Amino acid sequence: MIVVQQALFWFRDQAIASAADDAVRAQLRFFNLLTLPVPPAESRLIDLGPVTAVWWIAVIGLLAWKRRPGPDAQPAG
Repeated sequence: MIVVQQALFWFRDQAIASAADDAVRAQLRFFNLLTLPVPPAESRLIDLGPVTAVWWIAVIGLLAWKRRPGPDAQPAG
């Protein structure tokens, strides 16, 4: 997770550096805290929580499916 956060910070910093004026730079700096304490969905922004929940369920399901033994597996012992 730290790698993803650092990558997002890098892209944000690049966007701030290439912004046309100071108003855009300021908006990009406080965007992360723009909706606090109101949730994004109530602020008319995209709430990515449900999307990430579906992604995690898919990943965990795939890992559980890959872990189960195949039809030619020998019983232990």
